[in-house]
Amino acid sequence: MFKVLMLSLFLYSCASMSSDWSPWQMDDVDTMSREWHFCNEELDGPELHQKGICYQSEECRTRRTIFGNKKKECRRLPLFCAHGDIECLNKYGINVMTISNKK
Repeated sequence: MFKVLMLSLFLYSCASMSSDWSPWQMDDVDTMSREWHFCNEELDGPELHQKGICYQSEECRTRRTIFGNKKKECRRLPLFCAHGDIECLNKYGINVMTISNKK
């Protein structure tokens, strides 16, 4: 009986902790410090190759573990503006930046 109770408490704590993640937030430098580049297959994949301007950003979220530590989880967040998309260029301030030719 004690083992079942302990197992139940453990599973409950794991289930409740899994929903305690903070929302995904961009974990990056400020907008004007980003180094945008012309999309290429090596960095951005074949689906974006030569289709616009890209930046490889990252978004992260955190949660507290059972022991009070913070656990951080991150994932890639590619940003993309198609050629000629003036709205996107203005949104990210790309229209006033120098675009690198990263490969």
